[in-house]
Amino acid sequence: MKIRVDCDESYGRYLVASEDIMTPGTNVLVEQAYSCSSHEENMLDCCFSCQARLFKVVDSCINCGYLFCSTLCKQTHDHSMECALISELKLISSDLMIDFGLVLIVFRICLRFINKPHEELLGPDMVDVQLGLLSTHTRCDLVQSLQTHEEDIDPQVLFLFKKASSLIESTLADRIPNSKISFQTILNIFCVILVNAHGLCASGFSCDSGTGLFPIVSLLSHDCRPNCCFVTICNKIYVRSVAPILKNEKISISYIDLTQPTKIRRRELLSTKYFICECFRCCSETECDVFPRSYPCSHCKVGWVVPIINKTEEVHCSVDNLDFENCDDFNDAFDMFDEIYQNKEPQEVWQCHSCKSIDEDSKGDVIESSIQRLLSENPNVDVIEKLNDNKVSSCHYLLYGCLTRYCSNDSKPKHKRIKYLNEVINILEKILPPFHFEISSRYKQLSLLYDDDEQADAALDAAKRHIQVVYPNGHFENSSKNLL
Repeated sequence: MKIRVDCDESYGRYLVASEDIMTPGTNVLVEQAYSCSSHEENMLDCCFSCQARLFKVVDSCINCGYLFCSTLCKQTHDHSMECALISELKLISSDLMIDFGLVLIVFRICLRFINKPHEELLGPDMVDVQLGLLSTHTRCDLVQSLQTHEEDIDPQVLFLFKKASSLIESTLADRIPNSKISFQTILNIFCVILVNAHGLCASGFSCDSGTGLFPIVSLLSHDCRPNCCFVTICNKIYVRSVAPILKNEKISISYIDLTQPTKIRRRELLSTKYFICECFRCCSETECDVFPRSYPCSHCKVGWVVPIINKTEEVHCSVDNLDFENCDDFNDAFDMFDEIYQNKEPQEVWQCHSCKSIDEDSKGDVIESSIQRLLSENPNVDVIEKLNDNKVSSCHYLLYGCLTRYCSNDSKPKHKRIKYLNEVINILEKILPPFHFEISSRYKQLSLLYDDDEQADAALDAAKRHIQVVYPNGHFENSSKNLL
């Protein structure tokens, strides 16, 4: 057993290592999606069941026209019930302007609750998981126990979820007598997917091609310096170690873009996952000596002025005056949403990390506003050199953004792009886990710029070392064709 489920009152449920996992690239957890679906625009390019990319049509449904990668996949999926209702589900999607893939995955979960309520929690791929303190022992129960954060979700989104839930409830009641799936259960599924689901990436897509719900993976902790990463292949998710993990240490992944500074990461986590991150990096005012938001101190000449972190920063909202049940007119409802939020973000205080002097003039805000004005135009050498000339730290997140855009511009001088791309890689290796997709892609980009074969091969080898840790054995070759 590599991992087990633990729980405490303050943190809730989480996964820990039940043994030392010392080798990066170890499969820590493999889970097949409880339910999944392609995004609507990708549905004719992927298997309607397992979400594999379709390079040739093997089987199709004569009624709805959707495609499958094999006859077995079509039969295993038990497509007949959803096929009979696809036109009604599409109508719900179009009327409410909700992606059909989301409506479909919610409906599929409802069917699974009805048809397989006692399905065992651990599938054949999950032999390394020990349930530990987990009190639920069926997949259905675990899905229903995941956090919904219904009270935190954007009221406009929640309004649409409630409308869709009501329509799906009526559809189930009409077509599947005694289904016993309540309005609240369906609404909870919508909320669970919004908060807990992961993107699926089929071969050949540069971004998420669909969505899958992985109940065990949903228990993984977030950390801005995680010890694991994850990759989805069709309808499976692979959690892979990227650093040594000691016995009883929490297994962590990242939910967000780690190249952003604490303020932006916390804001994104609060708005999408509804918590304020208190990881080591977020609680370090220098972000573990990376200084992604800082400028030289004019008092001591050696320190960096950084924003002092306010750990109580929250966004407040009130929906007390909104009656969802009686509000049938969409236009009237949406007019109310504009007045719901009362966002209060405290002003930052900037302080030198060395001499502790306070910047009374909030020079940091002025500098960042000035940089953003510069970056509103196309990045050029003069802008980058100006930012590099002791105006901000070498790892400043705005400088990083400027460098990456410059390096991706084919019209810029190759020698400058090579120089700045090496700076980008240096920044990424400071702020990201030891092995990461972004580092690999930058090494690959660098290999294409070098005219010298030896330098190009060295950069490509570095890219492969990172990708081989991220991708499980047997999948690296196909996946690396897109990434490398």
